[in-house]
Amino acid sequence: MAVDSDTALTGTIEDFQSGDGVGNATVTAFPGIMLSGNSGTATSSNVAMTRGDYSMNLTMLTAPEKRFGFKIEAAGYLKTYLLNQYLNPANATQNRNISAVSESTANALPAFVGVTRDNAKGVLAGALRDCAGREVSNAVATVSSTAGAVAHLPGATTFYFSAGSSSLPVRHSQSPTMNKDGLFVVLELPPQTAPAFIQIWGFRSQADLTAGTLSLLSELPSPVEANAVITGSFEPKRM
Repeated sequence: MAVDSDTALTGTIEDFQSGDGVGNATVTAFPGIMLSGNSGTATSSNVAMTRGDYSMNLTMLTAPEKRFGFKIEAAGYLKTYLLNQYLNPANATQNRNISAVSESTANALPAFVGVTRDNAKGVLAGALRDCAGREVSNAVATVSSTAGAVAHLPGATTFYFSAGSSSLPVRHSQSPTMNKDGLFVVLELPPQTAPAFIQIWGFRSQADLTAGTLSLLSELPSPVEANAVITGSFEPKRM
């Protein structure tokens, strides 16, 4: 079901690493993965007590679109996108917090895995959660040029996170698959306007694990933009 009326949306723009509110950030909603679209916009508060808080009016979605995306822009931050956000059409007022990635974090995180960030390349990231909202571990993520099949984009390299008190990306020798926080990041992606497909693969059963049969657990189409981070909400595919 699409959102069939305008929605009053509030929330907080938060720093991805620290969780602190980000003031004077511009947040723009858009339908689906139309990064240049505009379904509503707001500027976050820069007052100490309410820093990062925002309020906007979201324009209704038109069929067949069912999900919103959000773009965050702020001084000292990379342009950060959040895709695949479902808002209940029955609720006229809703709340959604959104994280933004600072330039310092964007430079530091790749360094943990021995990569130097290339401003001409893009980053895709996210976390897989099951139907109950719990993080999923022991899956692998990739970015493909083809829906439903593995066709790795050139240069794409996936890393997973430590799942510690301050979760950070780690080398493959430390975590070759998703950790208990379900987080992953794909670095060094060449920009493209045609959708790439962020895919998560894993074992659906003990029998599949024994046989070594991987299944596509989740997939999300996404453009790739230079010097930007595109994140998304990943849910299990309906079988």
